[in-house]
Amino acid sequence: MLRMGVGSIRVVIRSFKKGSWLLQGLGLLKCLPPSLAILYHLAEQLLFCSYFLPTILEDVALTEKLFYFAIFQGSALTTLATAFHLKFKSRPRSNQLVTTNCVCKKCGLPREARTYHCLICNVCVPMFDHHCAWLDVCIGRHNRRLFIHFLLLLAMHGVSTAIFLYWNFWRLNIFEIMDLAVFTHFVASLFFGSASLILAFIQLFFVALNQTTMEFLMNKPTQRRSLVHNLQSVFGRSWLHALIPLYEEIRIYRQEAILKYNMNRASLGGRAKSGSVQTSNHQNGYRLSHAHMGTQFNSINL
Repeated sequence: MLRMGVGSIRVVIRSFKKGSWLLQGLGLLKCLPPSLAILYHLAEQLLFCSYFLPTILEDVALTEKLFYFAIFQGSALTTLATAFHLKFKSRPRSNQLVTTNCVCKKCGLPREARTYHCLICNVCVPMFDHHCAWLDVCIGRHNRRLFIHFLLLLAMHGVSTAIFLYWNFWRLNIFEIMDLAVFTHFVASLFFGSASLILAFIQLFFVALNQTTMEFLMNKPTQRRSLVHNLQSVFGRSWLHALIPLYEEIRIYRQEAILKYNMNRASLGGRAKSGSVQTSNHQNGYRLSHAHMGTQFNSINL
């Protein structure tokens, strides 16, 4: 049964040819998943602020309310920040000149080993894993670590929200509209959290095997390496990169900000120095002209 399922998935993957009806249909529907994700988070924020705080957390102390609020908002904002960076800030380092004889059949540019051409984005992605429909972005070597962090954050947020709602089910009345919305949100949180957790474990399993989803579906063998080497190739050598989401991105942003500040400071210092040199040259020229005029005046008097 598993082989039949994997075989059918491979047939679907191979049918993604340029101009096919399947690819065109996916292109039309690519805006739907991000819209649903945004609506889900907006509904979650509205339910928490307008229902959870005044009703479920009504008899709780203020410090405990702030604790729940900080945990909920912190996990939601971190998840959204990771998704935002995946969508808008991470770009595949492809279509660059590489020293190889392998040429992409779709775009005609040289490409590295384990590089695949995404027909949706029309770009070659090194270590292409898959095209995420929820974020409409290609997952590859440049953002695989971020994608796994996003899945883990979404899983923790969804499962913790579902557990919190399950503990307070005795307060709910399913026949009321607001309580029905809370129950629906419980089902959605449990579904998204569980699905994200399963996908995160699948990604970690592929990382441990030094394999991508595309290579697994296409049944392509990969080089066998140690588990530590496979994990370091995706998460980096520091444990901070593997455990803290957006740690590397924040560090790079901080270094770029410091470099930009130093460059601006150096340029301002150079302008001030050139201005002082011009002022001193102007003063020296003014003095020389006055001395020359005085010499001419003395010669006339003589």
